[in-house]
Amino acid sequence: MQFMFGFAFAFDLHLNCLQYIVVTFGTGDLFYIPYVVPDDICGLTSIQKIVGGSESEAHAWPWQVSLQTSSDFHFCGGSLINNQWVVTAAHCVEESETYQIVLGEHDRNVDHGPEVTRTTIKVIKHEDYHGEAPYPNDIALLKLHQPVEFTAEIYPACVPMSDDVFTKETECWISGWGDTKGNRIDIDIDIEYLLLVLSYILVNKQDTGDRTKLQEMRIDVVDNQSCGEKWGKGYILDTNICVGNGDIGACNGDSGGPLSCRGDSNTWMLAGATSWGISGCQTAGYPNVYTRISKYRQWIIEHIVAN
Repeated sequence: MQFMFGFAFAFDLHLNCLQYIVVTFGTGDLFYIPYVVPDDICGLTSIQKIVGGSESEAHAWPWQVSLQTSSDFHFCGGSLINNQWVVTAAHCVEESETYQIVLGEHDRNVDHGPEVTRTTIKVIKHEDYHGEAPYPNDIALLKLHQPVEFTAEIYPACVPMSDDVFTKETECWISGWGDTKGNRIDIDIDIEYLLLVLSYILVNKQDTGDRTKLQEMRIDVVDNQSCGEKWGKGYILDTNICVGNGDIGACNGDSGGPLSCRGDSNTWMLAGATSWGISGCQTAGYPNVYTRISKYRQWIIEHIVAN
């Protein structure tokens, strides 16, 4: 019996991306396999605060998304990885809920034009996620109700290969709309306490930033052994990637957002998704802990293909 196997690629000009791979067999039947991880169409940005960070240039990280409630409340970040799927942290979402995903965002108080809003039609949390320390498998996939068109402001990050390694020498950045420890003063605050806080900021020259605008910060990767020694035995898994020193970095509201690292081909890889860190976000000696996306490449592909 003669058996033939062939490939063809379907390219959607409107969406500016590969939509599926067409597989043909000797019978003439066609099978459509979604092109779930567009390794050749990802990780590009047209532009080359997090605690201690600064405001990014608008749309510098076009895969960054904002997870919001139906009332437009931002609660977590995420990363676009193809035209209909977003990666975030499992602790951000529940599979029974529907969320609003805003892409092409920069200033959450101003509509600049390129913003696109989608709702989720599928939430997939890792089946082995546990919501207690050390929060293993803190990763989730969100399927958008409608694909998005790739533009300079909306573009997917590359999903790293399973054997990709990121080190202190790798150029890496974190981004998000999370707590910057600034720009929020209670009008009923005691004046003596207010003066004390302002004095502390002036003495320490702490950059607090505006959490309504996307913040970014370049940050060093910390190897897992060193990170584990700082956090203690059993806290850091091989599915984690650590960055920084805990005094500056990700904070509340940044969860699920990207750790973007420059790859060998000069494209940006989604090295991590913000998972957990020290309470208060400003204690030195405890690196921020992210989910290491390379360890979940196969899991991501399998679940997107199945859904």
